[in-house]
Amino acid sequence: MLNRRQFIEFGTKGIAAYALADTFTNFEVLGQQAVVPRNTAKTCIFIQMIGGPTHLETWDAKPGSWTPPDLDIRNYTGGVTMSNKLFPLLSQHANSLVLLRSVEAWEASHDRAQYYVQTAYAKNPAFQRERPSLGAVVAYELGRNKRPSEVLPSFIGINASPIGPGFLSAEFAPFNVGSGGNGIGTLIHPQGRDRFLRRYSMLQDLDQSLRTSPYDKEMQDLNNFNASARSLMYNDVVDSMFRFTTAERDRFGNSGFGNACIVARNIIKADLGARFVTIMQTGWDQHNGLFAPNNGGNIYNLGRQFDMGIGPLMDDLKASPAPAGRTGSLFDSTLIIAMGDFGRTPGNLNSGGGRDHYRNVQAVLVAGGGARGPKVIGQTDANGARIIDFGWSQQRTIRMEDITATMYSALGINWTKTIGDTPSGRRYEYVQYASHGLYSPVDEIF
Repeated sequence: MLNRRQFIEFGTKGIAAYALADTFTNFEVLGQQAVVPRNTAKTCIFIQMIGGPTHLETWDAKPGSWTPPDLDIRNYTGGVTMSNKLFPLLSQHANSLVLLRSVEAWEASHDRAQYYVQTAYAKNPAFQRERPSLGAVVAYELGRNKRPSEVLPSFIGINASPIGPGFLSAEFAPFNVGSGGNGIGTLIHPQGRDRFLRRYSMLQDLDQSLRTSPYDKEMQDLNNFNASARSLMYNDVVDSMFRFTTAERDRFGNSGFGNACIVARNIIKADLGARFVTIMQTGWDQHNGLFAPNNGGNIYNLGRQFDMGIGPLMDDLKASPAPAGRTGSLFDSTLIIAMGDFGRTPGNLNSGGGRDHYRNVQAVLVAGGGARGPKVIGQTDANGARIIDFGWSQQRTIRMEDITATMYSALGINWTKTIGDTPSGRRYEYVQYASHGLYSPVDEIF
């Protein structure tokens, strides 16, 4: 006769077996083309500028009747133009930048556009829970054969809430952390290390029967999460990554974004298994008061925060040697991509003194990880309204799929791969239609 615990255990497993059986097969991962990824980068820092920055004042800066005199847009080698008022520190790295100016977004609403940027897929409620984010795919590809010393999760979000692993294991989910500078309090048990170890051992014993079930993916995911968290606890090296001094905080601008850049730098320098780091900077949805001094969210303040974060980040990566097996500096082995939801309306400002959503033109910043600046790819007209030169071999606009393929290639991942046995039974393509040649890396970046 079953006792209460056995009844619940077998009952829940039966339900799980029925609902989730297709989830637990070994994935059939196929490379559809004999492509050769560039493998120029070990890690990617992906900066998502939430809200969508104006391209006319950032990575496709061009003066017009709308431009305040103090914006100080300057010309640099390779066709790079940039506001020295907004980005004085980043401008010092102008020779390392590749600016994509022929990018076209698919979406013009924030929710759908941000989903596209994080997944390279259109948002479809039928598949939303199944599709993984870009960082999860990177973690799946590069994080499965870690050294024992590589205790960090492969996918880390700093001041961010990126999309999860979809049908992939929770092992490849983002590890989301803040950037307060005082470490991660939950890495130390409030009642001491010895008591924690005893309780953790007891938990392992109690959960053993659930973890061995071939159907219980959710319990296995939980176990993987616990094991990953356990490897971080009482680790002085890990703890030090999330701590920094007041002087460092001030040097990076004393902002949430700047603090996140400090933590990203520390994670990259530690080389303990992180391969994809996401940082989100909010506030770029500037419909009103783009240049208004009484608007705390104007482009001067946001630009300063971005500049004081990314400038020192690049300084420090360039000053640090590359990890084992790589040449040059950490900057040379770290691909940095900064982009938003979409572009903003071109030409003169709207009646509120800002710019509205505009998907026809978008600009993206790429640096490090093999990117060969200074370079501009693509050209828009005088108002930033229309792409007049695509600037790359495919002779069309650059889409998020192409940017994703570029990132995968730089990290050594075959961007034409597909997974055939997803829970829904539909193929998941790392880059949709790339196996048919519709999308491809922007090789001109390298």
